[in-house]
Amino acid sequence: MTVEIENANLRPTAAIEPLALPVDDAAAACGIARTRIYEAISNKELTARKSGRATIVEVVELRPHARPLTGSRGAC
Repeated sequence: MTVEIENANLRPTAAIEPLALPVDDAAAACGIARTRIYEAISNKELTARKSGRATIVEVVELRPHARPLTGSRGAC
């Protein structure tokens, strides 16, 4: 079944950047082990929140701590 859209004024969909990530995704985004994320939470370097059973970290908090490409170790 094909559906035709009659409204030509539709805007293209933009990619939406997440505001928070689960610990596994936060670790992958920083290029480190999830244990290091939990250590940063424990050391108050990152603030964790709960969404149901999931522990999430705000992306805004991850960016200043992300490891630079030079290989020096960041806080996350």
